[in-house]
Order: sequence, then structure tokens, then C-alpha cells
Amino acid sequence: WLKRSAGWHTSAVGMGTKFYEDWEEVDTNPDGNYGFCLTDSETEAKEDSSGWVMVAASIYSCSSCGNHLGAATDIVSRKFRGKFGPAVLIDKVLNVSYGEQIDRQLATGRHTIRTLFCGTCKNELGWTYDYAFEPDQMYKIGKFILEENQCKVVSS
Repeated sequence: WLKRSAGWHTSAVGMGTKFYEDWEEVDTNPDGNYGFCLTDSETEAKEDSSGWVMVAASIYSCSSCGNHLGAATDIVSRKFRGKFGPAVLIDKVLNVSYGEQIDRQLATGRHTIRTLFCGTCKNELGWTYDYAFEPDQMYKIGKFILEENQCKVVSS
């Protein structure tokens, strides 16, 4: 994570947070969202509209506004389908907001999910798994579906 100082910004989860201007490396995001600690000599900082940037070789961002959502290194599986087409199961996301919890019958069984929206432009991106009713699907709890048609990959 990198942060900058000056001004205020409302985070994707609705909590007030500082909006930064001078860059300083930090270990975690003070919003309480998942953090990314992805560094190596070939990575590059990418700025997003929330004031938080990720340092990673490939980053998923919102196709509508470019808001950073997750790092490609956090993908668990690419073998998923969403309502808009191909999707990825990813371990961590940031700069998002959530819809209400609903129980839904999906291709792999019944799950409790929440719709995932871009924290900046409110574009529908996918969903998060809050609960799985089938024992073999429990690994999805706490993970996220990002629909590939709603996101783009930015490489450094």
C-alpha cells in the first residue's frame, strides 16, 4: 500500500478516511479493507480514484472508472461464470461496496451472497460468498467473484 496526505475521501465501505497526497509506504489500509503487500523489482505503483494504490504487476480494475479492485496474484480460480460471462474467484478485493445478503441457488449449490459494486462508480462487478450450504463449497466463503466483462486487467 501507498498513501498520500491532504483532504478527505469517503471509502467504499462508507467510513471517512484521509485522502493522501504525499506518498508513504504502509503495511495495511486503515479502512479495514483487505490489504495488498505485493512488491518486487518489476512492480509499479498504480493510482486509483480512492487515493489507495496497489503495487503489483497485474491489477484488476473497474471497466467503467478504472478503480483498483484486486491483484491478479490473488486469483484462486479462473473457472467461474457470472451473470455477465466468464469470471474469476479472487481472495481479496478493495475499493468496493456490497449489496444486501441473499440466498441464491447457483450452479454449484445454494449460497448466501452479496452483490459487489465498484466503490467509485457503483458498477456491478460480481459478488462475495458469505455462506455455502454444501460442505464441499465452504472454501468460497470470504472470497469474491469478479466478472471479467465488468473488469479490466492493467499491467505494469
